[in-house]
Amino acid sequence: MRTLVLDKASWATRSEVTRGVIQDVWGCISDLADQYPDFHQWFEQKVIPGIRIGERTLLVEYRSGKIAGLVVLKETDEEQKLCCLRVMEDFHSTGLGIRLFERSFELLNNDKPLLSISDTRFPSFVRVCHYFGFRLEQELTGLYRPGHTEYVFNGVLSDNRHERELHIPHYQGTLSKLAPPAVEIVFQPSRVLLRPG
Repeated sequence: MRTLVLDKASWATRSEVTRGVIQDVWGCISDLADQYPDFHQWFEQKVIPGIRIGERTLLVEYRSGKIAGLVVLKETDEEQKLCCLRVMEDFHSTGLGIRLFERSFELLNNDKPLLSISDTRFPSFVRVCHYFGFRLEQELTGLYRPGHTEYVFNGVLSDNRHERELHIPHYQGTLSKLAPPAVEIVFQPSRVLLRPG
């Protein structure tokens, strides 16, 4: 097991290694372009330059010489965000996702960073959101794909052109279907919390 952190310092001291790892990482996440239009553009124009200037960090976890999981983090004066987390299929259900979240919290010095999860990926993240006590604070429909929803936790995305009001009946139906049986859905004004039932 080996963990590699790519940031401004690594770019300055080991730029060739960093660029090679970035290419390998892209190979592991490029399929997300199917779910997020302009994903390639985001990676090239935001993530890579962000690493060079110190606004983005790439955390890569290796097992047996292969990328097992990775996280793209954003840290600016305005925002601390977990932008992308991917555990490779061979390493699902190994605890690696929890480890990547925990390591991200350490790097950001924040255990409740902003993150958004697409409706298609949300079922895979319900338990981890519960485990870490993340707060659902915003629902954005059509942000990345027409007819699809991004669930935003631990804050709100600054671009709220697509935001809908939080409607309790909508969440009650949606989250009840997605939440694990041992989780009670608690409604509070403007927030939905998941806690043990």
